[in-house]
Amino acid sequence: AKIAELQKYRAMQQLAKEYAVQEIRREEEEEYNRNYAVRKAQLAKAEEAERRLHNQKIRHRDSLKQSINQRDAQRKESQKTFVTSGHEYVKKSAAELRNLNQVKARKIEELRGLGVPEKYLAELDKFDPEMALLNDYKLGAAAPKFS
Repeated sequence: AKIAELQKYRAMQQLAKEYAVQEIRREEEEEYNRNYAVRKAQLAKAEEAERRLHNQKIRHRDSLKQSINQRDAQRKESQKTFVTSGHEYVKKSAAELRNLNQVKARKIEELRGLGVPEKYLAELDKFDPEMALLNDYKLGAAAPKFS
């Protein structure tokens, strides 16, 4: 009877030991799962922060590119306007000089018709309006304004 009782206690000890081992295993598994969930949440949060930072950098880069492109377009437009105004000025000044030369030719003809001696007309004929304007400009006069 003592052996049966010892075997019974031995079986109870084994059951208790198995139960304790299972309980320890269950607690360790629960702790592992908790730690895993916390770590997974931390990684997700870090990835989200990194993604937000990356998107912010992309937006900033795109903003800089847009700003650079706008300034470049403005500069090109300004340069185009400047060149166009230069061409217009050249056309206006050429037209004004043609007009001055026509006035000079008409005046010479009028003076010939009035009988002015040729030596005075030759001096008027040598007069070059373009050179006169250029010399005035070189001497400090304002650039000619043709309107």
